[in-house]
Amino acid sequence: MKSPGPAIAGARVCRCRAAAFRPKGGRRQYLEGQGAAITGAGTGVGRALAVVLARERCPLALSDINAVGLAETVSQARAAGSPL
Repeated sequence: MKSPGPAIAGARVCRCRAAAFRPKGGRRQYLEGQGAAITGAGTGVGRALAVVLARERCPLALSDINAVGLAETVSQARAAGSPL
């Protein structure tokens, strides 16, 4: 069985309605020109959300009290293509 391939080991990403929002030709149009501010981006759901939005080329503003975790998330988001 093929794994859905979440960005972070152990994280689960709901893909149940993702296909409904994706046009045939590419990226989700509703994210065009939008930005996201994510608090708690150093671990868990915040990190998973940051990486998923980074794949959609959504500009991100990330924050967390854990500087080491935040730096890791920033690195993953940049690798995924986000214009941080």
